[in-house]
Amino acid sequence: MKKYLAIFAVLFTVILSSCSNDDIPVQDTTVIRVNPSTVMSNFTYQLNPGDLDGVNSDQELRIRLFIYDGSGKLVNEQTQSVRNYLTTATFEVDLPRGEYYKAIAITDVTSNKSGNVAEYWGIEETSDLSSLRINYLGNEGNYGDQEILGVKSETFESGQNTTINVEAAGALVCTWVRNLHAYSNIQYIWVWGNRGNGFYDFSTEGSLNSNPVLEVQPDFTDIDVDDFNYNVYSYKFIMPQTNYKLTLTFADNSGSAIHQSEKTGLTLKEGCEYLYLVYLDPEDDGSGNYYSGIEDVTGQTYGSSKAVIEGIQMPSEYSLFNSTEKQKSWKIKELLK
Repeated sequence: MKKYLAIFAVLFTVILSSCSNDDIPVQDTTVIRVNPSTVMSNFTYQLNPGDLDGVNSDQELRIRLFIYDGSGKLVNEQTQSVRNYLTTATFEVDLPRGEYYKAIAITDVTSNKSGNVAEYWGIEETSDLSSLRINYLGNEGNYGDQEILGVKSETFESGQNTTINVEAAGALVCTWVRNLHAYSNIQYIWVWGNRGNGFYDFSTEGSLNSNPVLEVQPDFTDIDVDDFNYNVYSYKFIMPQTNYKLTLTFADNSGSAIHQSEKTGLTLKEGCEYLYLVYLDPEDDGSGNYYSGIEDVTGQTYGSSKAVIEGIQMPSEYSLFNSTEKQKSWKIKELLK
């Protein structure tokens, strides 16, 4: 009898073990490759080669990956840092077989060097897709191509290897000021916008929503003309905007405004690059005129834009004729051409 009881006990254990194993879902390994090069693919207008490499030698490109299940709950998150936008990051995720998931890939530039901005974009409330937020951590005085944010969502089935080509989450504006010393009464030149970067959030389908800050007027350039010889330029990354306004101010050495003008009703689209050109005394005749104009240069290269070709008729001229002084910024670059 004891013999049979022992046999039944073994069988019962096997049956329980079999039932327990059936309750464990089969996991599939999914390989997700995140390609950051597509973030910069439309930003081709650069005044000097290498301007838009996007990552300096003392910085890294951070790639963050968040995986959400069908109900929008976070099931996995990973982070890698790579050297530049040409480096693809590979992630491996084990997920239950036969399920569909939403992947959110986010790229930004970080730095550990003292004196640099450590990160321009922070993430919070990651547990649910509906609460996920990407917050701008810079301030109104920050600008430069290191601010660029890339975001892309992708739906995939577990076990299905996937490549995510990340896209720029905003527009890039190149502000170029030419012939700085044309007029001796101009000491400072400022350009700023009427709304700043705020935060991004997501719909339940994973589409990106931008939420600008209405109370912030971000700098696009901030120049003390004594610091430069002839031409200077800078880049500003700004989240998508409609009915946007750029204000240009010329000031004397006391910081008092000599003249101010505005470009209004602008639409800045994600993944697009714009050139805002300010040209003092474009005819080189001492007339007191200047040119100010903005155009879409997405996919173009330096020299292809009509606004910067010498000798072309410039329709938006103004005569110089009365903000507060701002600090100079290291992010401005000089072009000796």
